[in-house]
Amino acid sequence: MTCSCTSASEGQEYIVLHKKFTIIVDLAGNASKHSEQPVSSDNNLELPPTTSEIFQKCPRFRILVIGKSGVGKSSLISYAFGVEKEIVAHNKPGEANIDKELISLRNERFVLHDSRGFESGEEGNLKIVRDFIDRRRNISQEHQLHAIWLCFEIPRAGARLLETGTEEFLKSKINGQLGNVPVIVVFTKYDKLIARMKRILYQNSLDELSDEAIKELAKKKADAQLQDTCIGPLKQFAGLDFPHATISSVNQSFDKFMRASEV
Repeated sequence: MTCSCTSASEGQEYIVLHKKFTIIVDLAGNASKHSEQPVSSDNNLELPPTTSEIFQKCPRFRILVIGKSGVGKSSLISYAFGVEKEIVAHNKPGEANIDKELISLRNERFVLHDSRGFESGEEGNLKIVRDFIDRRRNISQEHQLHAIWLCFEIPRAGARLLETGTEEFLKSKINGQLGNVPVIVVFTKYDKLIARMKRILYQNSLDELSDEAIKELAKKKADAQLQDTCIGPLKQFAGLDFPHATISSVNQSFDKFMRASEV
């Protein structure tokens, strides 16, 4: 690499020659002097778009959504990906067909799979989930499973976050039985947690605070409780760092994910 600094009546330039590249920094605003600097090369230096390469290797991104019954899995799929709620919803609880493909109306490259909710003391659905994950290994990228969303409803203070089904699933992930499919933890009904915090604040007669101040304080208290009742216990049980997000139960959408961070 060679460097030179030249000066002339019209200004100064800093020139760096490095292999096949020439870099010119005009120190005096001489934009017209070097409008184009040709570089002789037998190679095409144009960078191909990475998205095209990704879509060639993986034309579809497949997500499995799991969790206890009633946590809001169907609503999450419907609002986050634009899948018709009538298609996701089921006449009777627990009748989801895990093999059914739910295509996002917003982006057909997203394929969702809904599972029956984990029930206390019931191991049949856990086996269905494990078998589904296992069947999606070692096949074409388009049909492989690329991510798992594990949904939890944010519990009230003192309530238990983990139950038998989710505990056994996490143990399978920790032990390596589920392979390398990433698991993203989704805490649902975050808005209800904030609403509870607001009610407590109002009950404490904080009349001197404005509505905006109470709203901000409620969010801080909600985040503290989220840490105590969800993130802390999950990390203590799993011993792993899972990416997590919180969503609201009303008007759920991807842009309603309040945060995504490491547990």
